[in-house]
Amino acid sequence: MKTIMSLSDISNFSVLLFLFMYIAALLGMELFAYYVQFDSQGELITDIIAHKAANMDMSPPRENFDDIGSALTTVFILIIGEDWPGIMYNNSRIYGDRGGYVTLYFITVVVVGNLMLLSLFTAILLQNFGDEQADEEDDSDEESESESGDNSISTVKKEQRN
Repeated sequence: MKTIMSLSDISNFSVLLFLFMYIAALLGMELFAYYVQFDSQGELITDIIAHKAANMDMSPPRENFDDIGSALTTVFILIIGEDWPGIMYNNSRIYGDRGGYVTLYFITVVVVGNLMLLSLFTAILLQNFGDEQADEEDDSDEESESESGDNSISTVKKEQRN
């Protein structure tokens, strides 16, 4: 019973987490889509327009915001903490002096995402399975009261007979 309640609460939590990830992915697409490209030697291209005009090969990194699937994957990678400073560094180098705003975006996604992922998920599980232990303790208290109540009734009946 508690497992089913936990799954119901976790499904609500999953919807909230996905909504946060979706909003962060859309914001990341607005800020970084098609800005981060690497050349054939693996160097970051800072002037994409000149490289396109010269018809040079460019490829995006694995963690990019070019489409919604890649953006959601990148936000998930940020939330779980897998090399998020490297992703932030690649995206902040494109903006140069305005890289502080990029840092603010990435730190916000990491902090809020970890808060939601770890704290809320743990709180849901502890609440549901903590209630199960409290219910078991209440049941054992009721059983002991009913047994002591039965003993007192039988004692009263014995005294009335005498």
